[in-house]
Amino acid sequence: MRNKISCSAERLGLLTSEMIQAVSNASAFQIAHQYLTANRVRIVEADDSQITSTVVGNAGLYEQNIRLNDGHLVSKCSCTLPEEPMCRHCIAVLLESMGPASSIP
Repeated sequence: MRNKISCSAERLGLLTSEMIQAVSNASAFQIAHQYLTANRVRIVEADDSQITSTVVGNAGLYEQNIRLNDGHLVSKCSCTLPEEPMCRHCIAVLLESMGPASSIP
């Protein structure tokens, strides 16, 4: 699944959990936070504009690629969930990338 969201952040490090929650499905955000607290997220590689990661979901291991591109946050996950505009796995990765300060507002 691939999704694209308008984003004013110039770097991934400028995103906050509030910003992610504002554009996320509420249920997907809650499940993503559970994945985060259960240590099911692994960031393989990250910089200011891209994150490559894996998440252990309920039905297996999923791979994600999240990047900033021309004013958009583009997320791609190997899952087939219909969650819009971003799946729970990509949300969990973004929360993990924010470090221990990320929490549900």
